[in-house]
Amino acid sequence: MADAPLLVERRETLALVTLNRPEKHNALSADLLGRLQTAVRELGEDAAVRVVVLRGNDRCFSTGMDLAELAGVTAVADTRRALGVFHGANAAIERCPKPVIAAIAGWCLTGAPSRSNGARRRTPCAGWGGPRTWRPPCCSSAPRGPATSPARC
Repeated sequence: MADAPLLVERRETLALVTLNRPEKHNALSADLLGRLQTAVRELGEDAAVRVVVLRGNDRCFSTGMDLAELAGVTAVADTRRALGVFHGANAAIERCPKPVIAAIAGWCLTGAPSRSNGARRRTPCAGWGGPRTWRPPCCSSAPRGPATSPARC
């Protein structure tokens, strides 16, 4: 099942949810977001799970929405559908009754910070990139505002 865009592993009371699209730097496709929403809801209802850790693979947390997938979106209905999938995954993370920790290692770009914002904890802060970078609250020691290089905590 290593080809699946989302991997779920249970280790006693811990659930590891891994974004698994290394060839696309974990870009968030509709398929991945749909699976993420379902997985987080199921883990939230699982009495054996006490905490959920959302993480990327070895290379990065995520580069955000899969722009290649969105390239064909031209109609308003398609846009609403794409945004609905994105919102559904984020809402599942925010509403999960279990603590959700975003273990961010490597780059976390564009829409990916939204995935981690729903998490109750984000650790450690890694590359939040781009010429105009928003830094998460967990980086309280880092200066706020635009940056030209990744923030490090």
